[in-house]
Amino acid sequence: MDTRGLMDLDYEQVGPIKRAFKVGLTNPLVNWVVPAALIRWALRVTRSEMAAASWEEPGGWKSMVLSYREHTPPQIADRLLLKLGSIPMALRNRKKLASEIIARMIRERAGQRTNVVCLGAGPGAIVLDAMQRAGHPDCHGYMIDLNADSFEHGRAQAAARGLDGRVRFIHGDVTHYRQLCDAEPHIVKMIGIIEYLPDEVVADIARAIAEVMPPGGQLLANSLTRRHGTDRFFRRVFDLHMIHRPAGRIGELLGPAGLRIEHVLTEPLGVYDVLICRKE
Repeated sequence: MDTRGLMDLDYEQVGPIKRAFKVGLTNPLVNWVVPAALIRWALRVTRSEMAAASWEEPGGWKSMVLSYREHTPPQIADRLLLKLGSIPMALRNRKKLASEIIARMIRERAGQRTNVVCLGAGPGAIVLDAMQRAGHPDCHGYMIDLNADSFEHGRAQAAARGLDGRVRFIHGDVTHYRQLCDAEPHIVKMIGIIEYLPDEVVADIARAIAEVMPPGGQLLANSLTRRHGTDRFFRRVFDLHMIHRPAGRIGELLGPAGLRIEHVLTEPLGVYDVLICRKE
């Protein structure tokens, strides 16, 4: 696909002075110096929505929805977490990039029935945004997740975008795709789940999807680097354990299923790579 202009979107960035401040002072403080119990206490006292959502389900859909918010939250703690934290900023960058890529993929199939399958979907924010932006009347979304708690929110978002008649939310394990869904996946979104899954599960998902994907089908995935600098903070404060893999390692896991990386695009903070893959 044509990737021109994808890195010219309105991304959030961190200047060299702020980056040096984070690397030299704030990251060491939250990672090593300030006791985790004290940080958790402060987040509770300040009624942080982000902290509450993360404690309820580390890496879950509620914390993702909060991270995607564009407006400034009222709580002081959430202003710091969401507006200054490298991970939430990078998540918003990744969302913008992935939504635009999927919208372009959909437009390339103008005049054809197009099925977009979202794995580990949550409410499906990225795919819903892409479908709305693409304006393809015969594009259909299939949102699959092991946790159905997000589906009510997702259905409301689909309805607000005029997409409710073309979006299905499916509760189940994506490695059993054939039993869950009879739609041939033309475009697959695998953004936001790989960093929580061991190698063997990533490979199993790739095989399950590749078995039903037509040749030339496209898959969007991501890798996660340690450049955010706060892995220890997230582990000790939120019990959030993310798996950091370079893009090349993701390619090794997807390759045996016949999924080949065509493009690797890195959002401006360098935290996430977005991988555009194609079924051979």
